[in-house]
Amino acid sequence: MKFFKFILYALVILFFLYILLVYFPEFASKPIEIPLKKTKKPDIEPVPQEQPEHAKKQPMKLSGHKMVSYRFADENSRRYEFIYYIPQSQINDSQKNFGYSRREIYELLSQHIRQYNEKYKEGFHAHLNQNLSLRVTYDKEFLDVYNTFMREHEQKILDYCRKRYIHVTFKKGGRVLSVDFPAVQLWQSEYVRPLYQKLRRMADEFQLDSRQFTILLAKFVQYLRYKIPPPLPDFENFGFWPPVICLSEKAGDCDSKSTLFATIYYHYRKNSCILIRTENHAFIGIKSQHKIYPRDNIMRFGGMDYFLIETTSLHNLGYIPSALRSRLKNGPLDYVVFH
Repeated sequence: MKFFKFILYALVILFFLYILLVYFPEFASKPIEIPLKKTKKPDIEPVPQEQPEHAKKQPMKLSGHKMVSYRFADENSRRYEFIYYIPQSQINDSQKNFGYSRREIYELLSQHIRQYNEKYKEGFHAHLNQNLSLRVTYDKEFLDVYNTFMREHEQKILDYCRKRYIHVTFKKGGRVLSVDFPAVQLWQSEYVRPLYQKLRRMADEFQLDSRQFTILLAKFVQYLRYKIPPPLPDFENFGFWPPVICLSEKAGDCDSKSTLFATIYYHYRKNSCILIRTENHAFIGIKSQHKIYPRDNIMRFGGMDYFLIETTSLHNLGYIPSALRSRLKNGPLDYVVFH
């Protein structure tokens, strides 16, 4: 009897389940929510995955600046790499305010002549152009005025050259124009101060002594490409780039790179560098304030001993190749004292 009751109850339950599934299907599809225990957050944060190379942060670009990257190594093969920002205003200033324009000098002369009356203009042009075919006869009054004119004109030329960082030398054949290296050094010294400070921090990080820091500066300059500044139309740049242009172009020739070194070194030790010039080449010399090694090349100028540095190739402090040493011994050579 109990067995039949159990079967009956089972059939009734199955009947109700059938009714629910057929007439109320949403009841069957509703998920059953089971509460989960809250787990404690681990104390150790997961290590983030390294980003791919292309997704790494790129150097920030500054408006109005040129971004330049430098790579070089010291004598111990320790490698250095950094980004440097050069204000575009400094680049423009270095390009526009160095060297002279033949047109500007001619215009300077023309403006000066125009200040005089017609009586003298023809004679001035005849003298300046050495045009003897005019056969103009000059009286004492004209010659006095002409001599005054020439003295004033020479002073205008000197003032113009001084503003353009040009050195004027008077020789038998006339005036000779060349780069005023000490003036360029002072002009550009504030421009390269941030670079010096960056290199100084690198030296402090590795606890470099005075000689090692000097080598660091020399290696930085040596790693810049050797390139002779190209000539410009109707403009004389003397085949020379001021330090800021060397940094911008990452290149320079012997006197350009030597002046760059002296301008950086100016913030470390003033009145310590000279530019030694031989035929078609130039070296930098720094006062002998370090330990002298047998391989060091030392030269004496003005009663002072100077280490020689070849800035155009990767040579150690004080080393000059034998082919260049013969130029120094046999001459001719001269030197310019930096500030």
